[in-house]
Amino acid sequence: MQLLPLDPEDLSPARDLAEIWGYTEEEFARLAAWTQGCGRLVEHEGEIAGMALGFPYGPVGFIGDVLVHEHHRGQGLGQAVTQAAVDALHEAGCETVKLYATPKAIPLYERMGFVGEAEFVVAAGTHKRGRDPDVVPLADHIEAALELDRTVFGGDRGKFMRDQLAAFPETSLAVIDDDGMLAGFAQARPGPEVSELGPIVVRDGDA
Repeated sequence: MQLLPLDPEDLSPARDLAEIWGYTEEEFARLAAWTQGCGRLVEHEGEIAGMALGFPYGPVGFIGDVLVHEHHRGQGLGQAVTQAAVDALHEAGCETVKLYATPKAIPLYERMGFVGEAEFVVAAGTHKRGRDPDVVPLADHIEAALELDRTVFGGDRGKFMRDQLAAFPETSLAVIDDDGMLAGFAQARPGPEVSELGPIVVRDGDA
């Protein structure tokens, strides 16, 4: 087993893994750029067997896209490559590291020292339209959105959010209250087969 950095300038070693996640080359290149050098690969038996991406947001880092090829699982590669990404985030100045865990992966992350702080539900399918608040382009309220996000998330996701806004302005939206103040915002990354929602952040009491 050998742990390697993910080079944002040469993503070819991780192309198969990116395809398993369903990313286009453009989408994966954008993700790799956001890692700022904190993505890691694991090589095993002569091939790239897995990866974990670390995203530094100032004092808070985030781990995502952890994946090991099915025929290499059960050998500790997932934990090793995840720990390498965590170490990279700490070296980049992140004091706290967060991640989303599926129920099956919770024991692994608990062994690594992660502690659960909230539960999330992943939903798929079509949506049913709810009430219609005053929804406007996020670009008109980006500074207020960045301040709200820093308060809720605890780190600075400004570059990430601005990049998403530039790439997907039509799916970066803000919700305004009756006084014209920002109540919340949502961003989405549309894809050819799967579109991903997030971040979605609202003021306390406005969920």
